Amino acid sequence: MIRGFHLSETGGHAQNEDAVILSPLPQHARAFLAAVADGQGGQPGGALAARLACETCARVVATFPPKELFLPSCWETILQRADAAVSATPGAGFTTLAAFWLTEKHICGASCGDSAVVLFNAGDPARVLTSGQRKNPPVGSGDAIGVSFAANLSPPWTVLAMSDGVWKYAGWENVLRIGAGERGEAIGGALLDCARLKRTGELQDDFTLIVLQDSLN
Repeated sequence: MIRGFHLSETGGHAQNEDAVILSPLPQHARAFLAAVADGQGGQPGGALAARLACETCARVVATFPPKELFLPSCWETILQRADAAVSATPGAGFTTLAAFWLTEKHICGASCGDSAVVLFNAGDPARVLTSGQRKNPPVGSGDAIGVSFAANLSPPWTVLAMSDGVWKYAGWENVLRIGAGERGEAIGGALLDCARLKRTGELQDDFTLIVLQDSLN
């Protein structure tokens, strides 16, 4: 059994420009689709771009049989289609995108930008699965390049997917420490506390986090 939750809070400006999807896959009874997108700030249309990228992923993933979702090349195609959909939408800007599916034993996906996916496998060092991704061209440019990733999961495992408002302001050392040591919603609360300014308690950037764990956690 897989347990998952997500949270997203606005920071540093009036509108949350992050988007997130976490949902069971209808074509696979024991799998989840997850996606995090962080709309590019400083330009109009970032929030729309992030939302469209996640929505397109969900729509496109539903057209693939489960066996194809185990192929990294499939996820590169999914990200390309999200890029094309955002690029073709008037008023949409640019966004990052990290999207994947996860079963009890496997994770496979693709990413573009600086959102991150981190795997904590039992007995192994933490792995940043998105470490090889390209930041530019961004999703929405029509030229985004999705870099795929895949890994086997060894219970008890934890997977975190996050916008840069998490790792940048909570700090990688805290992401790795808390992800390895905490469970469930406690991970989100602890990282949120680390990301807040000490004096005011405010967030400096939008904070979006997905936590997925197996039943042994």
